[in-house]
Amino acid sequence: MKYSLAHIGINVLDLSRSVEFYTKAFDMHEVFRMHPKSELDMILCFLSDEGDTTEIALTWYGERDIPYELGENDVHLVFVVDDFKASYEKHKKMGIVCIEELKKDIYYVEDPDGYQIAIVPDRYHPTFFTRRSRREANAADRA
Repeated sequence: MKYSLAHIGINVLDLSRSVEFYTKAFDMHEVFRMHPKSELDMILCFLSDEGDTTEIALTWYGERDIPYELGENDVHLVFVVDDFKASYEKHKKMGIVCIEELKKDIYYVEDPDGYQIAIVPDRYHPTFFTRRSRREANAADRA
């Protein structure tokens, strides 16, 4: 099994302001934006560095109008795995699976401090779609 860290995610109050900040402050660029199926009005905006090696997911909830307090900010880890079923079985045996949404191809494990970490198959995570697309485009340009 091979694991790769997919992204770090944070909640933001003003998506445009946050995208502008990360673009200006750290030379990041937007690589993917999605509106997940949810009862909540939300947008996930993925930003990457110049080398496409580090990504951050800005999560915006439209109904929110007050700043986040540090203790309620949804900073989360997501790992992608090349063998989702084997990974799930491993973590189930370890007794660390805390949320199962297998029909959505996601489950969460809990670390010793109580942080929940999402596990998803690499073929479904938008970060890896964009990386694959860029690699394929670059390979085609060189051919």
